[in-house]
Amino acid sequence: MNRRAKSRSSRPRRRTPATGSKWAVPMAVGAIALTALGGVGYAVVSGADTVRPDDLGCYESAAPQGSTTIWWDASMSWSPSQERDIRAAVAQAWETLPFNDRFSVITTEADTVGDLAPRRVELCGPARSESDYARHGIEKTASSGFLSNEADKRFHEAVQPVVDSVFSETKAQQKVLAIDSPLLEQFQAISRGSGFRDAGGRKRLLVISDGIQNTEIARFCDVKGDLPPFERFKDKPEYARVAPAAMSGVEVSFYLVLHADYGPHCTEDELAAFWSAYFEEAGASRVAVYRLRPSGKD
Repeated sequence: MNRRAKSRSSRPRRRTPATGSKWAVPMAVGAIALTALGGVGYAVVSGADTVRPDDLGCYESAAPQGSTTIWWDASMSWSPSQERDIRAAVAQAWETLPFNDRFSVITTEADTVGDLAPRRVELCGPARSESDYARHGIEKTASSGFLSNEADKRFHEAVQPVVDSVFSETKAQQKVLAIDSPLLEQFQAISRGSGFRDAGGRKRLLVISDGIQNTEIARFCDVKGDLPPFERFKDKPEYARVAPAAMSGVEVSFYLVLHADYGPHCTEDELAAFWSAYFEEAGASRVAVYRLRPSGKD
């Protein structure tokens, strides 16, 4: 036993050649792999695998976290040109989504207009460059081509199916259009939601609607006098029941889906002015109303 131990201890150790590092082969293989992939490959630096996103693709360590919320009145009809405009608006909201900001889509139907409907999509914005990771202290590196492809993939797998389903259901007449349209109640619920209220970064709200409030609070365009200028409307006792929580710093984009005829008790100008004043009163930092005409003309 002693002789074996002595013999083993006297065996000369294998030495690394003086002309190369012990990391030379792995690094060379990695470089060849990335080169072969033509810039579309993905590489993770040391320690990066310890920082992982949650099921929604969100990184808790990356703060502050903003939000983009799309509220879509899916209980109405639209023309082909309006459909194209809506699709473009949703795609642009995704393309301009900052890294790690929450992105959610809420749609209304005939059976959910009374309460805030569940989010049909909720996920976090993907990184689109290495600098996105670096700014948030995440030690990951990847090619721009790979990150761009991953962002497109997530949109087509998670967001695009929801957009397609809303339009396909309308065309196939698979849903009953709602009689009531509680826009004021819905916006109040959104403003009070923790995910929207507590967002620490940039906050955006995209509204896709014809702008017609139709509940006991008010019946725009149907009842004479129910759509006065907002400065007078906010003094009504009914408004106190549906006034939103503060929307300080929120950027609002209202895509007003116009009809051919609104009737004798309102105009598109009155609707646009009302909602602009409504969100400004709530504290929005920016309000833009985009009129989507059936013909596609501005």
